[in-house]
Amino acid sequence: MSSNDFDFDYEGEDFNRPEGGAMISEGSYCFQVTEIVQNVGDNGFLIKLEVISGEPPTETGKVHFEYFNYPTGKPDWSNNKDPNVVCLRKFQQLFFALKLTTKEELEAMAARHERFRPDWDLALGRLCCGKLKKDEWEGKVRMKLLGKTWDLWSVDSPKSAGIPIPSSGNGNGNGQSSATSSTSTASTQPAAGVNDPELDAMLG
Repeated sequence: MSSNDFDFDYEGEDFNRPEGGAMISEGSYCFQVTEIVQNVGDNGFLIKLEVISGEPPTETGKVHFEYFNYPTGKPDWSNNKDPNVVCLRKFQQLFFALKLTTKEELEAMAARHERFRPDWDLALGRLCCGKLKKDEWEGKVRMKLLGKTWDLWSVDSPKSAGIPIPSSGNGNGNGQSSATSSTSTASTQPAAGVNDPELDAMLG
């Protein structure tokens, strides 16, 4: 796991051009998680995704950095554009894409008033699929995982159909097969009382 003192200028011109490499082209790819930085800037989370395969195939080996914010307050579930709702849905999609938990597990934990604690070390080396698109931010073009629910999925999701997946890879780490999902950590503290049962266990 990366330390929390990772110094990355995520507002800089080279946001998606690590080590001076070329920006990744728009396309659909199979990624492998190579690094996770839990604290970037004031309130950020960053995940490093290496292209394993996809279209166009010329992008294999390039690296994408995806940055997003942590929630800063109680989400307003009546507003899909509420920044805290957007943050939590991105985290949820990331958990599912990397098979760190399931919708059913989150719902069960919410019913028990437990909170989900992801083990980010388990995410390292795991595979997922996603679609990169151009996005303009403060006058600069960058590549982002966009879409209404964030374009990142597990390798066995129907949305990953058509993306070449390594024959031994099932998304559970380094191409090694696994019959079960990763173990999550729970807290018995009272849940935050949000109005979305799928995400209630994720706050805190």
